[in-house]
Amino acid sequence: ADDAVAIGRASRATGGRAVAIGSGNVANGDGAVAIGDPNTATGNGAIASGLDNTATGNGSVAMGNTNMVGGGGQAVSTPGTAAQGAVGIGYQNTVVGQGSVAIGSTSSALAAGAVAFGDTAVANNADDVALGSGSVTAAAV
Repeated sequence: ADDAVAIGRASRATGGRAVAIGSGNVANGDGAVAIGDPNTATGNGAIASGLDNTATGNGSVAMGNTNMVGGGGQAVSTPGTAAQGAVGIGYQNTVVGQGSVAIGSTSSALAAGAVAFGDTAVANNADDVALGSGSVTAAAV
């Protein structure tokens, strides 16, 4: 790909101006960045940094250790949009849905616009906010 950079064992940069640095990193998408060991950034402008993170979606971010941003089994007609702008930072967070955010440890933002902050916080529905350790949002009524 044009102006792409891949440094390290089994690292691949397949998007234009994509960067993959470290061992086993994959940067798939224009301007995608994967740094560490092994991270996958899929989507234009996606960023995965640290250890074993996955950022799937245009502008998605996964940083820390074992964060999963995007995917989640969602079927979408336009690849890269399911978790567009989604963010997971910390340890073992799961983020599914456009514009959703999980920050902390083992927290989950499971729908579009959902926000989960803290240790094991879970935002289950669209636009829910789970704030604090062990917070879980109720099912939509």
